[in-house]
Amino acid sequence: MGSKEDVARLRRTAPEFMWPSASTVGAILARHGLVRARKRPRLRACGNGPWPQPQEPNAVWTGDHKGWFRTRDGWRCEPLTVMDASSRYLLALEATGSTADSEAWPVFERLFEEHGLPDRFRSDNGPPFASAGVTGLTPLVVRFIKLGITLERIAPGRPQQNGRHERFHLTMLPMAEAPEADRTAQGQAFETFRHSYNEERPHEALGMDTPAQHYRSSQRAMPRTPPEPVYPA
Repeated sequence: MGSKEDVARLRRTAPEFMWPSASTVGAILARHGLVRARKRPRLRACGNGPWPQPQEPNAVWTGDHKGWFRTRDGWRCEPLTVMDASSRYLLALEATGSTADSEAWPVFERLFEEHGLPDRFRSDNGPPFASAGVTGLTPLVVRFIKLGITLERIAPGRPQQNGRHERFHLTMLPMAEAPEADRTAQGQAFETFRHSYNEERPHEALGMDTPAQHYRSSQRAMPRTPPEPVYPA
Protein backbone atom coordinates (compact mmCIF):
# COMPACT_ATOMS: atom_id res chain seq x y z
CA MET A 1 0.00 0.00 0.00
CA GLY A 2 1.29 3.50 -0.80
CA SER A 3 1.45 6.58 1.40
CA LYS A 4 -1.67 8.10 -0.20
CA GLU A 5 -3.68 5.00 0.65
CA ASP A 6 -2.19 4.91 4.16
CA VAL A 7 -3.24 8.49 4.90
CA ALA A 8 -6.70 7.99 3.43
CA ARG A 9 -7.24 4.91 5.61
CA LEU A 10 -6.04 6.70 8.75
CA ARG A 11 -8.24 9.73 8.13
CA ARG A 12 -11.21 7.46 7.57
CA THR A 13 -10.68 5.33 10.68
CA ALA A 14 -9.51 8.11 13.03
CA PRO A 15 -10.83 11.44 11.72
CA GLU A 16 -10.34 13.13 15.11
CA PHE A 17 -6.54 13.36 14.55
CA MET A 18 -4.63 15.77 12.29
CA TRP A 19 -2.79 13.40 9.97
CA PRO A 20 0.21 14.63 7.92
CA SER A 21 0.19 14.85 4.13
CA ALA A 22 0.86 11.82 1.97
CA SER A 23 4.28 13.20 0.93
CA THR A 24 5.30 13.58 4.60
CA VAL A 25 4.16 10.05 5.37
CA GLY A 26 6.11 8.80 2.34
CA ALA A 27 9.26 10.57 3.55
CA ILE A 28 8.90 9.06 7.05
CA LEU A 29 8.43 5.56 5.65
CA ALA A 30 11.41 5.98 3.32
CA ARG A 31 13.59 7.23 6.18
CA HIS A 32 12.89 4.02 8.09
CA GLY A 33 13.47 1.79 5.07
CA LEU A 34 9.82 0.84 4.72
CA VAL A 35 9.37 1.96 1.11
CA ARG A 36 10.62 0.01 -1.87
CA ALA A 37 11.78 2.24 -4.72
CA ARG A 38 9.75 1.90 -7.87
CA LYS A 39 11.52 0.99 -11.06
CA ARG A 40 11.28 3.67 -13.71
CA PRO A 41 10.04 2.37 -17.04
CA ARG A 42 12.87 1.90 -19.53
CA LEU A 43 12.54 3.21 -23.04
CA ARG A 44 12.24 0.14 -25.26
CA ALA A 45 13.31 -0.09 -28.86
CA CYS A 46 10.49 -0.10 -31.41
CA GLY A 47 10.45 -3.53 -32.97
CA ASN A 48 13.61 -4.54 -31.06
CA GLY A 49 15.25 -5.71 -34.30
CA PRO A 50 16.74 -7.34 -36.17
CA TRP A 51 14.90 -5.69 -39.04
CA PRO A 52 14.74 -6.84 -42.65
CA GLN A 53 17.56 -5.56 -44.85
CA PRO A 54 16.45 -2.75 -47.16
CA GLN A 55 16.26 -4.15 -50.68
CA GLU A 56 15.53 -0.90 -52.51
CA PRO A 57 15.77 2.86 -52.04
CA ASN A 58 13.41 4.43 -49.50
CA ALA A 59 12.71 1.13 -47.75
CA VAL A 60 14.58 2.60 -44.76
CA TRP A 61 15.96 6.03 -44.04
CA THR A 62 18.31 6.45 -41.10
CA GLY A 63 18.89 9.61 -39.11
CA ASP A 64 21.04 10.90 -36.30
CA HIS A 65 22.73 13.95 -34.84
CA LYS A 66 26.50 13.77 -34.96
CA GLY A 67 28.27 15.01 -31.87
CA TRP A 68 28.35 18.79 -31.67
CA PHE A 69 31.28 21.09 -32.35
CA ARG A 70 31.76 24.84 -32.56
CA THR A 71 32.45 26.91 -35.66
CA ARG A 72 35.31 29.37 -35.44
CA ASP A 73 33.01 32.19 -34.28
CA GLY A 74 31.80 30.03 -31.36
CA TRP A 75 28.43 28.92 -32.79
CA ARG A 76 27.43 25.44 -31.61
CA CYS A 77 26.76 23.11 -34.56
CA GLU A 78 24.69 19.92 -34.09
CA PRO A 79 24.88 18.29 -37.55
CA LEU A 80 21.68 16.47 -38.52
CA THR A 81 22.36 13.61 -40.94
CA VAL A 82 19.78 11.60 -42.90
CA MET A 83 20.69 8.72 -45.23
CA ASP A 84 18.96 6.15 -47.41
CA ALA A 85 20.03 2.77 -46.03
CA SER A 86 19.96 0.85 -49.31
CA SER A 87 21.79 3.23 -51.66
CA ARG A 88 23.84 5.06 -48.98
CA TYR A 89 22.55 8.27 -50.56
CA LEU A 90 23.12 11.18 -48.17
CA LEU A 91 19.77 12.94 -48.15
CA ALA A 92 20.72 15.64 -45.66
CA LEU A 93 23.78 16.97 -43.88
CA GLU A 94 22.34 19.98 -42.14
CA ALA A 95 24.07 22.54 -39.92
CA THR A 96 21.45 22.73 -37.18
CA GLY A 97 22.05 24.47 -33.89
CA SER A 98 20.29 22.02 -31.59
CA THR A 99 18.50 18.67 -31.42
CA ALA A 100 15.10 20.35 -31.03
CA ASP A 101 12.05 19.20 -32.98
CA SER A 102 11.62 22.75 -34.27
CA GLU A 103 14.94 22.56 -36.11
CA ALA A 104 14.62 18.97 -37.31
CA TRP A 105 11.09 19.05 -38.77
CA PRO A 106 11.77 21.69 -41.47
CA VAL A 107 14.65 19.52 -42.70
CA PHE A 108 12.48 16.40 -42.91
CA GLU A 109 9.57 18.32 -44.39
CA ARG A 110 11.85 19.49 -47.21
CA LEU A 111 13.21 15.97 -47.74
CA PHE A 112 9.72 14.46 -47.87
CA GLU A 113 8.62 17.05 -50.41
CA GLU A 114 11.73 16.55 -52.58
CA HIS A 115 12.14 12.77 -52.34
CA GLY A 116 8.81 11.40 -51.10
CA LEU A 117 8.31 9.27 -48.00
CA PRO A 118 10.33 6.28 -46.79
CA ASP A 119 8.61 3.12 -45.60
CA ARG A 120 10.58 3.00 -42.34
CA PHE A 121 12.80 5.32 -40.34
CA ARG A 122 15.58 4.13 -38.03
CA SER A 123 17.09 6.19 -35.23
CA ASP A 124 18.65 5.98 -31.80
CA ASN A 125 16.93 6.84 -28.52
CA GLY A 126 18.01 10.47 -28.34
CA PRO A 127 16.19 13.69 -29.19
CA PRO A 128 14.47 14.64 -31.40
CA PHE A 129 13.66 11.01 -32.31
CA ALA A 130 12.76 9.67 -28.86
CA SER A 131 11.86 10.85 -25.39
CA ALA A 132 12.10 9.35 -21.92
CA GLY A 133 8.30 9.20 -21.59
CA VAL A 134 6.28 6.00 -21.44
CA THR A 135 5.63 5.95 -25.20
CA GLY A 136 9.07 7.29 -26.16
CA LEU A 137 7.39 9.49 -28.77
CA THR A 138 8.28 13.07 -29.67
CA PRO A 139 6.35 15.61 -31.78
CA LEU A 140 8.70 14.83 -34.68
CA VAL A 141 8.09 11.08 -34.79
CA VAL A 142 4.35 11.56 -34.21
CA ARG A 143 4.41 13.42 -37.54
CA PHE A 144 6.24 10.44 -39.05
CA ILE A 145 3.61 8.03 -37.73
CA LYS A 146 0.79 10.17 -39.14
CA LEU A 147 2.52 10.01 -42.54
CA GLY A 148 2.53 6.21 -42.39
CA ILE A 149 6.26 5.84 -41.68
CA THR A 150 7.13 2.87 -39.46
CA LEU A 151 9.63 3.59 -36.68
CA GLU A 152 12.69 1.44 -36.10
CA ARG A 153 14.41 2.47 -32.89
CA ILE A 154 17.69 0.78 -32.06
CA ALA A 155 18.15 -0.73 -28.62
CA PRO A 156 19.88 1.53 -26.07
CA GLY A 157 23.64 1.08 -26.21
CA ARG A 158 23.52 -0.80 -29.53
CA PRO A 159 24.85 1.67 -32.14
CA GLN A 160 25.79 -1.27 -34.38
CA GLN A 161 22.09 -1.61 -35.19
CA ASN A 162 22.55 1.61 -37.16
CA GLY A 163 26.07 0.72 -38.22
CA ARG A 164 26.06 2.21 -41.72
CA HIS A 165 25.08 5.56 -40.33
CA GLU A 166 27.68 5.41 -37.57
CA ARG A 167 30.39 4.61 -40.13
CA PHE A 168 29.34 7.63 -42.15
CA HIS A 169 29.87 9.84 -39.11
CA LEU A 170 33.47 8.65 -39.03
CA THR A 171 33.78 9.66 -42.68
CA MET A 172 32.68 13.22 -41.95
CA LEU A 173 34.73 13.52 -38.74
CA PRO A 174 37.47 15.64 -40.39
CA MET A 175 34.88 18.36 -41.07
CA ALA A 176 34.15 18.63 -37.35
CA GLU A 177 37.86 18.78 -36.59
CA ALA A 178 38.36 21.66 -39.04
CA PRO A 179 35.23 23.81 -38.61
CA GLU A 180 34.27 26.74 -40.81
CA ALA A 181 34.04 30.40 -39.84
CA ASP A 182 30.33 30.54 -39.01
CA ARG A 183 26.98 28.80 -39.49
CA THR A 184 26.51 29.95 -43.07
CA ALA A 185 29.96 28.81 -44.14
CA GLN A 186 29.51 25.50 -42.31
CA GLY A 187 26.23 24.87 -44.10
CA GLN A 188 27.86 25.57 -47.46
CA ALA A 189 30.74 23.22 -46.64
CA PHE A 190 28.28 20.50 -45.63
CA GLU A 191 26.37 20.84 -48.90
CA THR A 192 29.59 20.68 -50.94
CA PHE A 193 30.59 17.53 -49.04
CA ARG A 194 27.11 16.01 -49.55
CA HIS A 195 27.30 16.54 -53.31
CA SER A 196 30.76 14.99 -53.48
CA TYR A 197 29.70 12.04 -51.31
CA ASN A 198 26.65 11.32 -53.47
CA GLU A 199 27.90 12.14 -56.95
CA GLU A 200 31.68 11.61 -57.01
CA ARG A 201 32.86 9.28 -54.27
CA PRO A 202 32.73 5.55 -55.23
CA HIS A 203 31.43 3.17 -52.59
CA GLU A 204 32.85 -0.32 -52.25
CA ALA A 205 29.54 -1.80 -51.02
CA LEU A 206 27.91 -0.47 -54.22
CA GLY A 207 30.41 -2.12 -56.56
CA MET A 208 32.42 1.13 -56.68
CA ASP A 209 29.38 3.03 -57.95
CA THR A 210 28.31 6.28 -56.34
CA PRO A 211 25.18 6.51 -54.15
CA ALA A 212 23.52 8.75 -56.74
CA GLN A 213 23.71 5.92 -59.29
CA HIS A 214 21.55 3.74 -57.01
CA TYR A 215 19.12 6.21 -55.46
CA ARG A 216 15.72 7.17 -56.86
CA SER A 217 12.90 9.12 -55.25
CA SER A 218 10.04 7.39 -53.46
CA GLN A 219 6.72 6.72 -55.14
CA ARG A 220 4.99 7.77 -51.90
CA ALA A 221 4.48 11.51 -52.23
CA MET A 222 4.26 13.84 -49.26
CA PRO A 223 0.52 14.55 -48.76
CA ARG A 224 -0.63 18.16 -48.67
CA THR A 225 -2.49 17.45 -45.42
CA PRO A 226 -1.17 14.66 -43.17
CA PRO A 227 -4.01 12.19 -42.44
CA GLU A 228 -5.30 11.93 -38.88
CA PRO A 229 -5.32 8.45 -37.30
CA VAL A 230 -8.60 6.55 -37.34
CA TYR A 231 -9.50 4.72 -34.12
CA PRO A 232 -11.80 1.67 -34.01
CA ALA A 233 -15.20 2.22 -32.39
